[in-house]
Amino acid sequence: MITLAGLAADAGRTGEFLERFASLGEQVRDAPGSRAALVQAPEDGAVLTFSAWRTLRDAVTWAYHRPHHAATVARHEAQPMLESTGFLRCAVLASTGTLAGTDPLAGLTGTAVHLEEIR
Repeated sequence: MITLAGLAADAGRTGEFLERFASLGEQVRDAPGSRAALVQAPEDGAVLTFSAWRTLRDAVTWAYHRPHHAATVARHEAQPMLESTGFLRCAVLASTGTLAGTDPLAGLTGTAVHLEEIR
């Protein structure tokens, strides 16, 4: 799962988002089904998160059904904290390399979907 977020012009809402964002990586890493999480919040650019999950159901459950994050999502929908957002869901086709000494994607497999196959 990759999330991109452009910070809003409202300094108060941006500050609120960054305060919550500071603990996001730890919350995701500790969530059931989480395999890895990286977060980046440069001072002058878009916020980026990368998370790998055992299943898509684990990711969706954490994002929309765990009380803390679900409340944040609902509040953002009612009064956006961010100027823009984007969410990408990716299937693992292969994995090599390590993150903190292990391959967090080892053993995960997805199914590639090509445009020609869905037409």
